[in-house]
Amino acid sequence: MNLITRRVMPSDKKAVKNAFSNLTGHIKDSGALALGDAGDRVSKLQERLRAVGAYDGPASGTFDDATAQAVQALQRQSKLPETGEVNLATLHALEKHYRYAKQALAPEAKQGQAGADIHRAEEMLDQLGYHVGQVDGVFDAQTERAVSAFRKDSDKVGDKGRSIDAQFMKALKQREASFAHDPYRRRVTADPAKKELR
Repeated sequence: MNLITRRVMPSDKKAVKNAFSNLTGHIKDSGALALGDAGDRVSKLQERLRAVGAYDGPASGTFDDATAQAVQALQRQSKLPETGEVNLATLHALEKHYRYAKQALAPEAKQGQAGADIHRAEEMLDQLGYHVGQVDGVFDAQTERAVSAFRKDSDKVGDKGRSIDAQFMKALKQREASFAHDPYRRRVTADPAKKELR
């Protein structure tokens, strides 16, 4: 399993930082989170694991086998001992999978990342007919192909590169806006087919 890098937008930064800070404080005071633990801190851990693709269960607040397996997957990928317990080293390894953005698409988004800014780009690409696969905010191989195809079709961004940056998003918004208009109407004063012959 390859974990993704979660892009954290400025509006979410405080909440994510607080979650990691609370988890760090708990581990320093009470020791590692492990199988059988329960409570708010476990649900926060599960949310953080789910956001990077390590865990797909609910944030139940119970450190169960599925949570332990997710922790082991994180530890394996981070080259840490696979204990299934969350100590400070494991928690720091998890936080390394979070990238705090100064604004949407700064820094640029690329394959292996996920976030709200990527989700918006996928929505627009999909509406324009560029097949991104599942519109889920995860920059995967299918999203990268759609980005490359849009780059080739657009004269507003270079066709080199496979990332989504502010210039790419601006061009995408312009293209989307060109298709979003009111329906054309024309005034019909008489039906030529119904003209009477005299």
